Amino acid sequence: MSAPVTTLQRVDPAVIGTHKAEVELASNLALKHRITDAATRGGAAEIRARLKGIEKGIDASYDQHVKPTADLVRQAQAIRKTLTDTIAAGVKAIDSEILRDRREQEAAAERERKRIEAEAEEKRKALEEEQATRAREAAAKAEEEAKAAGMNAADQKAVGELYAQEEAAKPLPPVLVVAPPPAPARTIVSQTGFTASVKKLWDFELRDVGALAAAYPATVEVKRGAVLDLLRALERDGATEAALGNAIPGIRAFKSEKVSG
Repeated sequence: MSAPVTTLQRVDPAVIGTHKAEVELASNLALKHRITDAATRGGAAEIRARLKGIEKGIDASYDQHVKPTADLVRQAQAIRKTLTDTIAAGVKAIDSEILRDRREQEAAAERERKRIEAEAEEKRKALEEEQATRAREAAAKAEEEAKAAGMNAADQKAVGELYAQEEAAKPLPPVLVVAPPPAPARTIVSQTGFTASVKKLWDFELRDVGALAAAYPATVEVKRGAVLDLLRALERDGATEAALGNAIPGIRAFKSEKVSG
């Protein structure tokens, strides 16, 4: 007796392709989306979550309808790759836009911080100049009064200097400084609750295989996960980001911003 034909074996792999329209729609939204304000910033998180949600739906359809049959798997894999490549392009585009927006927000916050500092410095210098003017005026007045009292030139100058020093010693009024703008939030939230977070994660590039092999003779191959685990462990132990940049011989380590959510 032959094995019964299951429902799964009769499912057309095109069931995965039913996601095509929503993939194209969501991806087009991602490719065209530009962040200009808080609402569109939240929209970016929502688009990203929508793309990732569709991807999960594709994977779920794949596992349910195709995986048990090898021929259907091969056909579905081709469809799946096309769709997930499209999703990857959409996620890459929206991640790039989120990172661009964050860099612009950071730059704007830094410009505002410097403006506030410069404004405060100008106010401080203006107060100092006003005090110096008052000191000169006090000295001139004191010298005139000393002259009128019959003092000689040296005594007149000495009296003027005393009055100038007294004026210069008076405390300046405080300069009220506006609080600098806060750093942009690393997590953006859409109105419907979807989030996208910007994180600084370790990455590295292999620069000198010989130096690495000399430092770690037992190393047969460079495993990305092992290197990243080592960097994270060293960081937890208190090593600074700058120190870890060249902590592993032959490897340049660095942190780069990535979007997750």
